[in-house]
Amino acid sequence: MHELSVATSIMEKVVEISNDNNAEKIKEIELEIGSLSGIDRASFSFVMECLKESYGFPDCNIIINYHEHKFICNNCGNMFTDRFIGSICSECNDGLLTVTGSQDVKIKSLLIE
Repeated sequence: MHELSVATSIMEKVVEISNDNNAEKIKEIELEIGSLSGIDRASFSFVMECLKESYGFPDCNIIINYHEHKFICNNCGNMFTDRFIGSICSECNDGLLTVTGSQDVKIKSLLIE
């Protein structure tokens, strides 16, 4: 279950940013998670809710945005979404594709006081 280690790393970074800015309260954390990150949505959400208590900001609102991966056709440049790896371009039927935005796990925004 790597959700715990990812969530812990995020919380440690949030605390670091908060301390660097002399914040007294962390009100909101907004995250972006890519569809191919390997993170289970339910487990990650549960872990984040548990960790906010243990890190001392129980009233913090946590927003988790999940983004589907996108394909870019190396032949014609068409960008499209599809659930299946191994897809072909919907415009030119070429199979040489680049997957983008799929493994990211990042803090999008942080609201502190």
